[in-house]
Amino acid sequence: MNAQRSRGIDAGSILGPGSGGGSGPYSPTTFSSNAVLLGNGTGAIQASGITSTAGGSGLTAAASTDLTLNAGSGANNNVVLAPVGTGQVRISGHTLLGGLTTDGTGVLQLPAATTSAGGIGLGTDSSLFTTGAGALQFQKNSAGNASVAISSNGANIITILADTGTGGYVSTSGSLFFRSNGVTTALTIDTSQNATFAKLITSYNGITTAGLGVPVIVASTNISAQSAAATITSYANPATDADFDVRAQMSVTASTTLVTTLTCTYTDVANVARTMILPVVSVSGTFVAAGAITGAGASIWETPVMHIRAKASTTITLLTSTGTFSGVTYSASGIITKLNG
Repeated sequence: MNAQRSRGIDAGSILGPGSGGGSGPYSPTTFSSNAVLLGNGTGAIQASGITSTAGGSGLTAAASTDLTLNAGSGANNNVVLAPVGTGQVRISGHTLLGGLTTDGTGVLQLPAATTSAGGIGLGTDSSLFTTGAGALQFQKNSAGNASVAISSNGANIITILADTGTGGYVSTSGSLFFRSNGVTTALTIDTSQNATFAKLITSYNGITTAGLGVPVIVASTNISAQSAAATITSYANPATDADFDVRAQMSVTASTTLVTTLTCTYTDVANVARTMILPVVSVSGTFVAAGAITGAGASIWETPVMHIRAKASTTITLLTSTGTFSGVTYSASGIITKLNG
């Protein structure tokens, strides 16, 4: 190889087989900015220590050496890989960016960084980078909200939004599920903002709970325009003995003659059917004897909360008992709250 044929490739050069004199492959030792390599096979341009791929235009460095494309130090000097049309730029093996020289894990590797300058720029407004070991951050590089959407087949399924004014949001096009162990749903929030807990609330405001964790209203009904004895509400207890709180209210808007009681029927854990007449008090603050609701005209009657323990697989019912309803119009409401079981 003569000295002329092993010289460097200067800026602006367009070189093909035989460039620089002679008939064999041209073998420069350096590549300056804006140099263009042409050719294929054994006639391709070759640098010292570099071989070309037969039948193609690949460049391969000798073992234990680097193949360096250096555009120079000028502000506008660039190394440009520009396939024509639908051509591709393909990089095999691991690619190390940002000055990395030690191979780690992954086909694309960036140095550890704690700011956007060391990460991946997404346009000019957004960045993706690490803030520490195992900590990944997406950042909007200007004022305003930032969001990340996870989609399936082009449809947004879930969006995480960082709102600079109020905090953060997680939104979804359907119900939102929180799962433990990857498969077990612990909490569901549906599209009407109703929350369903699969298990108990075992701690509230730093206090360990017992029973069901928090009281659960299992029946709550209001009936109106009634003129005779009626069922207010009921609850079928599942296959476990349990404790309950029960209460009721009656509002009479018209009455000629009225005699009734607010009553709870249930089966206790000894399998005995019980009929409990709830104590009642008028709005004047006076409890009436034996819970008897009587009188003419309008009146309002309330019960205190009463505690019962019901047998498994039985029904609890709140009702106005059979009595006298002459010219009566009333409404009533009842609540059954489950405490454990």
